[in-house]
Amino acid sequence: VNLGDDTDTTAAIYGQLAGAYYGYKKLPEHWLQHVYAHEFMKTLSKWIVYEGEQWERKNH
Repeated sequence: VNLGDDTDTTAAIYGQLAGAYYGYKKLPEHWLQHVYAHEFMKTLSKWIVYEGEQWERKNH
């Protein structure tokens, strides 16, 4: 999508939104092998979910 001078930013934002909507498991397996620091990102996402659950328990 060419919307002017910020096409790289537009693509990055769209990619982030698509990733949040469709999820990690929808990526083709051969892409996952090339994702930089994918093990770190999986670990970090699990930690974020855990922390969110802890916060939710404290506030309910």
